[in-house]
Amino acid sequence: MKISLNQNSSSKSFKWKIPLLVCLILAFSSVMVFAFYQKFTDDIPVLMYHSVKEKKTSEVVLTKKTFDKQLKYLKTNGFKTLTLDELYDYIKNGKEIPRKSVVLTFDDGYKDNYEIVYPLLKQYGFKATIFVQTNKIDKDKHFLTTEQIKELAKSGIEIGSHTVSHQDLATLSYEDQYKELADSKATLEKIIDKPVKYLAYPYGSCNEDSKKISKELGYLGAIGILDKYTNKESDGFEISRRAVIEDMDNFLGKVEKNNYYMTKYKVRKLFRIIKSKL
Repeated sequence: MKISLNQNSSSKSFKWKIPLLVCLILAFSSVMVFAFYQKFTDDIPVLMYHSVKEKKTSEVVLTKKTFDKQLKYLKTNGFKTLTLDELYDYIKNGKEIPRKSVVLTFDDGYKDNYEIVYPLLKQYGFKATIFVQTNKIDKDKHFLTTEQIKELAKSGIEIGSHTVSHQDLATLSYEDQYKELADSKATLEKIIDKPVKYLAYPYGSCNEDSKKISKELGYLGAIGILDKYTNKESDGFEISRRAVIEDMDNFLGKVEKNNYYMTKYKVRKLFRIIKSKL
C-alpha cells in the first residue's frame, strides 16, 4: 500500500509532538506538585506596580479596571496596607502588624500614579509608596511634576527614591552610585520638605556598595525584586517584592499566599503554552 506524502508528513508531525506532549505533561505535574506542597507563611507581600492606565499598553502597565478590582478585593477582605515605616518596624524591631497586611509600591513616578492611582487609593483609604526617578520630574510629560509630588506627599503617600537616571547600580562605580543615590534623595527632600527614608533599586539590582552608600546617606531601607515574601529575617536593604501582573488569580495567590489561586494561574498559563505549540 502506498502512503501519500501528506500522510507521511502528518505522521512525522505527530511523532514530533509526542515528546513535546510528554515534556509538557511532566512540566504540568511539576507545577501541580509545587503548587500544592509549597509552604505559605504569615510573611508580608510587598507588591510592585509601575503604571496604571485605562488600557494596557505594555508589560509594566496594569489596567485601571484590574487595579480597581484588586483594591476592592483588599478592602472587602480586610487587608491593611502598611507604610514602609511600619514594614521597617516589623523587620527591624519585631513590631506586630495585622495578619492581613500588604505593602503597595509603585516604581518610576509615572504621571498616572497621580491621575489614576492616587484617587483610587483615596477612595479605598489605602497607603502606598511611590519611588520617583528624579531626572524625569517636570521634564517628561509621562512622569510626575513637582507640584503633583508635593500634593501626593502632603496627602500621606510616601515618596521614595528611584535614583536620578534609573541605571543599574551594580554596574556603576562607587562614585557614580553615590551620586545617583545622594542627588535623588536631595532633590526629593527639597520638593516634599521632609526626609526621604527609602529607595527602590532600579531593576532590583544592587551590590554591597549600593547598600553601604544607602546607609551612609541616611536611608532606612531599600527594596529589590527577589520575588519572595518579606519577613523578620529579610535584609532591610534588599527587601523582596512580588510583581503584580494583569491576572487576578496571580494577584490573589500573592496576597492570600494561597496555592489554590496560584495553581489556577499556573495551569491556565501552561495550557496556553500547550495550545500555542500544537
